[in-house]
Amino acid sequence: MNPLVSVYIINHNYGKFLIQAYYSVLYQSYENIELIVIDNDSTDESKEILKKIELNRKIKIIYRNKSDLVSACNLAIENANGEYILRLDADDYLRKDCIKELVHQIREKNADLVYPDYYEVSIKGKILQTVKHIPYTDEVTLPAFPAHGACTMFRMSSIKEVGGYDEDFDRQDGYYMWIKFILKEFKIINVNESLFFYRIHDTSLSHNRSILYKIRSEISYKVLSQSNIPIPTIDCIIPLMHEKIDTQRLNEIIERLISSGVFRKIIIWSSCKPNSHFLDNSQVMHLDRHYEAELEDQILGPAIYHSMHDYYNDNNPDYLFIRDLNTPYVKEHYFKQMKFMVSIFKHLDCVIGTVETKDKYFRFSGKSLKSIRDHDFVENERERLYKKVRGITLIRYSELEKSRSLVSGIIAPLAISMEDSIDTSDFYYNFLDNDKNSL
Repeated sequence: MNPLVSVYIINHNYGKFLIQAYYSVLYQSYENIELIVIDNDSTDESKEILKKIELNRKIKIIYRNKSDLVSACNLAIENANGEYILRLDADDYLRKDCIKELVHQIREKNADLVYPDYYEVSIKGKILQTVKHIPYTDEVTLPAFPAHGACTMFRMSSIKEVGGYDEDFDRQDGYYMWIKFILKEFKIINVNESLFFYRIHDTSLSHNRSILYKIRSEISYKVLSQSNIPIPTIDCIIPLMHEKIDTQRLNEIIERLISSGVFRKIIIWSSCKPNSHFLDNSQVMHLDRHYEAELEDQILGPAIYHSMHDYYNDNNPDYLFIRDLNTPYVKEHYFKQMKFMVSIFKHLDCVIGTVETKDKYFRFSGKSLKSIRDHDFVENERERLYKKVRGITLIRYSELEKSRSLVSGIIAPLAISMEDSIDTSDFYYNFLDNDKNSL
């Protein structure tokens, strides 16, 4: 007999979508399913709809006066009897063979977590694009992109082994379980086929990247602080040009660097000492960037290395973080996420701040322009383009010593929201972009 799969639908005021989600489970081609519907204190027509659904005795409906997602997930786990469990949000829906395909894959490969590609759809259900993941195989050494929180199938024994969801974090979007499963070295696989429909609207968690990334960083920091994972030492260097020292902005950035708790030392590298009260802090110091050298047309990577090599005298950090004043709105939680990444992925040499871009790029072949992207309709992790955020560069010190480059070796993206990554630099700073080692 096929194993029992527990599917739970979380609903809060999604009455207009609820029936579609319900029927997408009811009419699955896989038969051995138990359905749990949890209503999170809805005030719309949801309760009237659920009263009609309750006539089906195979369905368990739980009403509660809370509206948070994570405690609802843990409540579903407590009430589920399946060997496998899958969450479906009330505004999303499944392809008819979704459960069948996921069960086949998770059993055939003896996995703990399986996730599919999916369709993004409008409020009215029009397909907007197909979201395709990188095939998750043993060759993936940098699992930087978590599975979607909805329509990810877990082995029930594995999800209980990690203790369910951490209720300190409400809006998780699958990240918490992803990290816990990676640290437990559970087997993760994916199905490169679109098996569910994810509805895009203003209340979707993915709509607000700034909040999402903040919560991911908080999760990462808590998981790291509770683990026995060795944490590398990180110093920060702030390169400044003598004519462009904005003391107020400098102080604001230093304050965020200190409050993050990530850095051993914060080094202001400039040819003249700035008038900053933070220099009274033992964690903050000034290192002379010789005036003559500052005026030279020098490459930044080798210049930073030579100055730091003389300064450290074998007391090197594991990583050096290069931070400038161009992007002042980058928050301290990003620094914590960066620290987490190099702590769990020991092979990482470099982390750079990035934002995804949907801009259309072309290459010139000598005969014509050719699009880098073949299909606008498909969002493919293999084909996503990333724009580097200035002033957010972390490099392993030994890699800097070897390559004299600020971006080198195995490089990971640190996702930063558009509003947090605003570049306020003027023309004077833009000349740095001409250098491949610029910030």
